[in-house]
This record gives sequence, structure tokens and C-alpha cells, in this order.
Amino acid sequence: LLAGTLSSCDRPVNPDALTVTLEPTEEPEAFYREGLGRRTTTDAPGLWAVVSQLPRAESAVIRNARSGAEVTVALFAARRSVGGSDIEISAEAADALGIGEEPASVSVTAVRVEPNLVVPKDVF
Repeated sequence: LLAGTLSSCDRPVNPDALTVTLEPTEEPEAFYREGLGRRTTTDAPGLWAVVSQLPRAESAVIRNARSGAEVTVALFAARRSVGGSDIEISAEAADALGIGEEPASVSVTAVRVEPNLVVPKDVF
């Protein structure tokens, strides 16, 4: 991509002047769900959640509908029923969302990381 962009220039370009950033972007068309989020009873550490019928593992942002708190998690497919809850949330992620023993209404949106070429104005 970068080589093709630079080869079309009329004058030499210093590739060191260019920067590629990785921008996280919410992708609801990849995965989106609203439902009851419940703190998991397992003690596995980390920021993660489990949902049923997930096509592939994703990064996702979970939002607490009531408080607006949000956290980015690793999202995994459930191997079995998630125990009556739509979304099983790790204790660490539940703490970040303000979810205690009672389930809370949450939304889950897939997050994909896309490369973004940053070109300073004086390069071309």
C-alpha cells in the first residue's frame, strides 16, 4: 500500500515522514447485541466476555445502558448456554462497568483495528 502510494508521486518522498496508526473502529455490522450482562462466577482474570452465537472471537466494547460506563474486552463464543444470561462478563470487566451481583442491561459492539496512513501536508 505504502509503496504504491509513494510510487505515484512526482517527486521523491521520505517514507520516514509518514506514519501508520492503528485506529480502533466500532463495527456493529460484524457483531452487535443488546441484552443482560451478568458477572461471571469464574475467577479467570482479565477483560473478557462470552456470548452465544458469535461467528468468531472479536475485540468488543461493552456499554452499561444505565451508567454509560464502557470497557473494551476480548469477546468469545460460548461453548454452552451462558446460564440464563445473554452476556457473561468477567469480574474485572463487570467492575469497570459498575455491574455487581444483579445483571445489567448492556450493549456489545465488535471493534476492529484499521490501519490509517498519516501523511504530513508538506510531504506531497
